[in-house]
Amino acid sequence: KEQKVTVATTDKIPFYTKGSFKYSSLSSALIAGFIILIIGFNMLAGFVAERFTLDVDLTVSGDYSVSEDNKAVIESIDKPVEIICTTSEEYYTDGSYYQALYTSGIYDKTGGKYMKQTVELLKNYQKLNSNITLKFVDAQTPAFDDYRELFSAYMDAILYGDYIVYCEETGKHKFLSNDDIYAITTDTSSYYSSTSVITGSNVETAFTSALDYTTSETDDIVTIVTGYNSSDTSELQTLFEENNYAIHT
Repeated sequence: KEQKVTVATTDKIPFYTKGSFKYSSLSSALIAGFIILIIGFNMLAGFVAERFTLDVDLTVSGDYSVSEDNKAVIESIDKPVEIICTTSEEYYTDGSYYQALYTSGIYDKTGGKYMKQTVELLKNYQKLNSNITLKFVDAQTPAFDDYRELFSAYMDAILYGDYIVYCEETGKHKFLSNDDIYAITTDTSSYYSSTSVITGSNVETAFTSALDYTTSETDDIVTIVTGYNSSDTSELQTLFEENNYAIHT
């Protein structure tokens, strides 16, 4: 059987349209709840920002994240170690450093975004292990004096924009230049000149290796026998050195 449904109607004005509503206790409660919700959301957003990287990469690779293989090594670092960039962070990431490289004949097809990626990756290293500290100390300012004295024997080899990885506990250090951090190839397409082109990033390989080396208590040694009719081992030596072996000949 069909059932009839009766809908009750009223001419009463809805309570939420009455002028007195905004002064009611219900309105006050809703406003207070809304404010608490906003405060809670901001606190949560701040907490998430501290624990996780929220930036979006602009480089060709499209990735600021640390690979799983490198993450295991980074998390295993058990001694305090510093990563010191010899410029200010702003100079290194806002395009100024890239412009200086461009003037010297090094071209980055991303317009300097590899530098920003380097910094963001190293900040992720800090988040993964509190023993790792990233610092920006402009080598052209008095703030760098302590490092200038500590590495006085090597200052001629350190360029503006290079990185120093240093562990005070072991006394070990490693210097990383653009040639170590980035994949740089020579473009000879021009008849009149050649240009060095940054084509990729070696940030993880370079810095993870440096962290592992500087915090290690021991050295692994490879001895290469040279002499009559010996082959060229320069590439082999480079490979060993990049993987923290000490070379004896």
